[in-house]
Amino acid sequence: IFRKRHLVDTDEAAYGAMNDRFHAALLAAADSPIIVGALASNDCIPFASAGAIAFDVTDLQAMFDALYFAHMQHHAICDAREAGQSVRAEFLMCEHGNSVKSSINMLQMKDPNPDRLTALRLIKS
Repeated sequence: IFRKRHLVDTDEAAYGAMNDRFHAALLAAADSPIIVGALASNDCIPFASAGAIAFDVTDLQAMFDALYFAHMQHHAICDAREAGQSVRAEFLMCEHGNSVKSSINMLQMKDPNPDRLTALRLIKS
């Protein structure tokens, strides 16, 4: 997805599946029912689940940049976990969540449909 430095139509589903696998692996490695339960509640919030990806087709380059940034955050989170840096990993996870919320809020600013804006307001950064 990232090697070609741009997005194509099929990347939306591929990135969603890859992101879902990463988050599932991270949860499995955490081995914490509390974290699993807390993150499961994200699936009830529009666009918040790990597999829910909606490309902004009006600006695919900005979308690529946002996804690449999130992907690099994934690598940093794995590096921190493997190095036993739990505080750093926790901080990176919080930052990753904030990045996702910011992306959703960028969509909110572009969307003229008031019904969708209500749904997007469910996530605040």
